[in-house]
Amino acid sequence: MEKDKMIEALFADFHPELNDNDKFMASLNRKLDAVECIKKMQEAQLRRYRLAIVVALGLAIVAGLALFFVINALPEGVKLFSFDTNWVPLAFIEQNSRMITLIVIALLIGWGIIAISNTIQKNKV
Repeated sequence: MEKDKMIEALFADFHPELNDNDKFMASLNRKLDAVECIKKMQEAQLRRYRLAIVVALGLAIVAGLALFFVINALPEGVKLFSFDTNWVPLAFIEQNSRMITLIVIALLIGWGIIAISNTIQKNKV
């Protein structure tokens, strides 16, 4: 209880001087200008970052689609890889290598788009 009364007494006796000090205003204006400059620099950096992400997203989609169409344009009988074995799981992968590769490419494109979208969402102000 005594501590509370002491604290109340300290705050009751505190009467700061408020005067029009030119130095204070000049200092405050310099600090506000510095804050504004930093804010503008951060906004410019964020715009460059977003542009880089959009370019990366576009290039990833174009590259993925180009690879997808190249693989899909191959003749039907062409195998993308061969294991030269009669073991059933590897023979299945060998016979369906085109479809498996297309599925993997589609999954990678989807994962890339989601990852870039999440990065954009995390960096929004």
